[in-house]
Amino acid sequence: MRTTRTIVQTLAAAFAAGLVAAGSAGAEVLTPNLVENPGAELGSSGRVVPSIPSWQRQGGFSKLSTVVDYGAPGFPTVAQGVAIGGGSHFFAGGPADGWDDDSLPFSQAGLTQSVHIPNEVLDRVKAGGAEVTMSACLGGYANQDDHVDVRLYTGLPGELVPFVTLKGPRAADRHNTTGLLPRSTTARVPLTAGQLFIVLAFDRASGQGTYNDGYADNVSVRISTDGSTPPDPDCSPIASPPPGGSAPSPSGPAPTPSAADSSTNTAVPLARVGQRVRIHRGVATLKLRCVARDGDCAGSVTLTSRLGRLGSARFVIGAGEVGTIRVKVERKMRHRLALLSHKRLSRLKVTATARLGAATTRFTFAAAS
Repeated sequence: MRTTRTIVQTLAAAFAAGLVAAGSAGAEVLTPNLVENPGAELGSSGRVVPSIPSWQRQGGFSKLSTVVDYGAPGFPTVAQGVAIGGGSHFFAGGPADGWDDDSLPFSQAGLTQSVHIPNEVLDRVKAGGAEVTMSACLGGYANQDDHVDVRLYTGLPGELVPFVTLKGPRAADRHNTTGLLPRSTTARVPLTAGQLFIVLAFDRASGQGTYNDGYADNVSVRISTDGSTPPDPDCSPIASPPPGGSAPSPSGPAPTPSAADSSTNTAVPLARVGQRVRIHRGVATLKLRCVARDGDCAGSVTLTSRLGRLGSARFVIGAGEVGTIRVKVERKMRHRLALLSHKRLSRLKVTATARLGAATTRFTFAAAS
């Protein structure tokens, strides 16, 4: 007959075996993602946002780190954001400072957040039986080596010790294309860790006066039992739609670009302002915004409609500014337009084809007198 002690030992062994079985089934993750606002979805987006909820701009570095919309001209597209489950926004190093001399305070930017380890997990950490998996979607712009590394620290403020670094891809890793890639790493949590500190370290390699194009999204920190299978990153590789096909469908509604950014080529740093081209006394007037990160927008624009070519003009618009472009309407077209009533003119669609160097993009406006 078994003793009580033998029964207890048997039950304990069976319970331990159950834990192992559960672990092999992927039930070892002890926490959800501990990072708040991990995908920059909270708060505003823009050239330089006033603040980023749950994140602090790191002292000693440029304070221009910001949040950008997928689909903003020259940045990762809406389709790329959908493919990685990136929502509407992502983190970026930000534009150049007016005093930029390419020293470290200007070529680097940082965001930091304190990550709290739940009390119910601390005993496991102190016993040496926990590991942390840090993952993110990280990337950059075209053939530039701007990047962002994600670092995890433990200790007290002023005495922080790094123990995990997630290196962001460089241009060669991205095949010299703009976008974000999944990155993940796992490490043992130090026994003395009571709180973790995560840092997004944006590093510009493109030189003085240029945008810091380190990009990050879906930043994740999760704690698991030691030796378990690490959780997958909260993003997937960039998925380009097949010819004639569409991008993968996300779990929720796809983000949509702003109405002011109705460009057919987001690689060209221009955005439409307003909905109409005003045609008056032989001059067509339209407005475009230059959303370039590294300099002015200089090029030409040609206006066409179903009636034919209206005319063309050259323009220079400062970075981040709105430019008013005036196009002198060709004489033959003036006569055709003069025959239209106000009602028929308002129904006329005008296509503005903008060219910057070898790149072109098109915007559609309604005509107005």
